[in-house]
Amino acid sequence: MKERRGEGSGNCFLPRLAAFLLFIAAGCANASPEPTQATLATTTTATTLAAPTEVGSNLEELEEGLPRSSSYSFLDVSLERATLANIDPRSYLTGDHVAGADRYLFLSLSVVNTSNTDTANWPINPFALAIGTDLVPADVLEGRPHIGLPPLQDTEMIVAFPVPAGVTFDDVALVLAEEDRIPMLLPLTGEVPTDPYPYVVELSGEGVAQGLGVGCRQSLYVTALEGWLSIDLLDSDYPTSYGSRRAMIGDRFLTVSLHVLNNGGYRCGGGASNFGNQDVRLVVDGSPSEPVTWVNAALGLNAAEEFEFSFTYPVEADSVTLTIGSEEATLLAIPIVASPPPLEVETKG
Repeated sequence: MKERRGEGSGNCFLPRLAAFLLFIAAGCANASPEPTQATLATTTTATTLAAPTEVGSNLEELEEGLPRSSSYSFLDVSLERATLANIDPRSYLTGDHVAGADRYLFLSLSVVNTSNTDTANWPINPFALAIGTDLVPADVLEGRPHIGLPPLQDTEMIVAFPVPAGVTFDDVALVLAEEDRIPMLLPLTGEVPTDPYPYVVELSGEGVAQGLGVGCRQSLYVTALEGWLSIDLLDSDYPTSYGSRRAMIGDRFLTVSLHVLNNGGYRCGGGASNFGNQDVRLVVDGSPSEPVTWVNAALGLNAAEEFEFSFTYPVEADSVTLTIGSEEATLLAIPIVASPPPLEVETKG
């Protein structure tokens, strides 16, 4: 199994987030309008800010536990600095640090796109702050690329949130979320959440599958190698039709690795046979679904290759079977037995 990453469970802060997760599942767009005071700079150059010292700013600087990081799909998000202060956010960004009546939390972030292939095209305001059961959208952003973050590139960002008086660093967590997707949670203090994914799925089975390919009755010998559940579709040789590489709330991605040998049981042209998405289905509670990654290859006579197919896997599924081949001929069926570990960020109460 290739090395993969995931985010989020297991922190004393997380149970307090149950109420707003219902809101995330309904879509963050309704509660995250474009900030009226937003400064959206196109530069990805880091902004260096002197520590504000004005009388009346009630400055508090987080002194311990930084930097700390989490990830969302192929984005690594690192919190480099956190400041609570009564400072006008626009003046904070310009370095003037004018004391104001409202209290803000200023977060300096480093964001890295670890993908070798994909540009990170995030929403206009992807960050929010969890305060108890409330989800507060960012009021100011600086450094967010307008056209997305290219592969293997990084950017420095400053995000500001209005907070009530009395809020401390212990009371909040940074949230990165898309509509209906499993969110990233990064508490400012305490342990950074870890999650149990990728989760290895016991996968075994082999046999002949016929009726494969287009206009072909070639015979292929298929061996199931391994399987795993994840919450992210990371870099792959295969593009995805899922629309996002982050799983929906209530779903996981199931990836299966298959060894396929064209043993020439039937003649088809020069003995070659196509193998790909048209030949593989995941049957969940009786309903077949196609892979969310696209695979199509021609296997020559006596040639063998390993393939990976990824599917959406509902965590509440009762019966799951991987099928390979055509119902018109020989269908190889491999049962999938898995108990997806829960994520506390999906807890509804």
